[in-house]
This record gives sequence, C-alpha cells and structure tokens, in this order.
Amino acid sequence: MDKWIAIVRTSAIIDRMSADAVKLQVRMERSLKEEAEEVFAEMGLDTTTAVRIFFTKVARTRSIPFRLNAGPEFTPEQEARILEAWEESKDPANLSGPFSSTAKLFKHLDAEVSKNEKAEKRAAKSA
Repeated sequence: MDKWIAIVRTSAIIDRMSADAVKLQVRMERSLKEEAEEVFAEMGLDTTTAVRIFFTKVARTRSIPFRLNAGPEFTPEQEARILEAWEESKDPANLSGPFSSTAKLFKHLDAEVSKNEKAEKRAAKSA
C-alpha cells in the first residue's frame, strides 16, 4: 500500500511540473556536451537533472554557484609569484630602463635571461 502512495505522490509532482514546465534549448559544441554528460553519468544524473540543479542553485542563492573571471585564471603559485614580482617592482633598484629603443630593451632582456640561466646552472651544480 505504501508503494502505491509513493507512486501517486510522485505522479502528482511530475504532473504539476509538466503543466508548469518550459523547454530550454542551448547551443554548444558537441564535445563539451558529451564531456559534461560523461561527468553527469558518473554522478548518476542525466543532463536535464543537472541543468535543473544548476538553475535551482542560482534561484536560491541569487548567484552563480562558481567563481567567474573575465581574465585568465591563475594557480595559487602563479598568483604568489605575480604578487612577489609586484612587490619587487616597487623598489627602484629592481627596475631597468628607460630604454631608447626596443632593440636596446631586448638586448637588456637577453642579457638578463642569460645571467639568470647561468645562476641556475651554478645552483644546480652546487646542489
């Protein structure tokens, strides 16, 4: 008897949703769709359920449930190196130039790269 009650309740929920349901069409690359569907399947979800979960989360939180960036995404290590370089650049002793031409700039950069490569080789030999 409980089984029939569950079926009737489930059926009522589905009927209510069907009367209120809308169709959503989205265009995307086939490979993206297939890759996402593989992930959904691993989670035991079909695409419709995954999209419904996404929309429900957006509606409830009034936000996108992941971070959006307009620029490139950096790893924490890359961010740390960028911030370190930024801090180093504030000391005038760490700055080069100005350069009167791009040729002089590139000549300076080549010399810096060579100097750094030599230092790295020395460090590797002594380690």
